[in-house]
Amino acid sequence: MKKFIDILMYTLAAISSIIVICTFLTTYQFYYVNQIFNSYIPLQFSVSATMAILGIRFIMCKSCEKRYTYCAISFTICIFLLYYAINFTR
Repeated sequence: MKKFIDILMYTLAAISSIIVICTFLTTYQFYYVNQIFNSYIPLQFSVSATMAILGIRFIMCKSCEKRYTYCAISFTICIFLLYYAINFTR
């Protein structure tokens, strides 16, 4: 299970990195990638998913003494990103 979470986390981090690059290229009009990257919504959702998986990974880490603190921070960031993506983008 831990191996699956690690692979999922690295995959989501790579996808988030690609979305960051595509969003900045389209937003600042260097290169038009796709209309979906005109806003920060895909970026918010991808980073939110990455932070959720990272929070789960922190819970599963037995050697880290501050794992609950790191998990709470990760889930807080995830919830705030989802809240702002859903409520404040039009």
